[in-house]
Amino acid sequence: KRQGSVACSTPEAEIVAADFALRTEGMPALGLWGVLLQRTTTMQFHEDNQAAIMVVNSGRNPTMRHLGRVHRISIAWLHGRLGVHPQRDKTVLFYENTNNMSADIYTKSFDTKVAWDHVLGLLNVFPHGVRTRWGRHPALDAGPGAVGRSCWLRGRRRPHKTEQGT
Repeated sequence: KRQGSVACSTPEAEIVAADFALRTEGMPALGLWGVLLQRTTTMQFHEDNQAAIMVVNSGRNPTMRHLGRVHRISIAWLHGRLGVHPQRDKTVLFYENTNNMSADIYTKSFDTKVAWDHVLGLLNVFPHGVRTRWGRHPALDAGPGAVGRSCWLRGRRRPHKTEQGT
């Protein structure tokens, strides 16, 4: 989503993103899963910014009074959905370590191969022949030309055995 204004702080940007995700994806999906599964479901909302979590849990933040005017976001609405109180919706807001967030591949730089491989694993992107903790990656067995068939090593593509003519 393209944001219409610039956030002045990281917690502000996280709150704007949380509001958008909850309004457009979270709450509609919560109702949909309830209908499909014919039982009440609980949404788990992962957040890696502790300041944003504290604002949502408290339901107010005097330093970000401009959120309603600038971003059209209500902290009270977020608190009603995610906050720590008995009347909230069937949602759980909890802190997630930033190393476990797959979206970091779009916002952070990675200076080691280990860090890069870790974030690729969070996105389920594995080089040819790599076994995941659940066994062999399904894309590796999907047939010729399937995603994950080639591995880029030192700038050269290693062909799959079906491409080598053997």
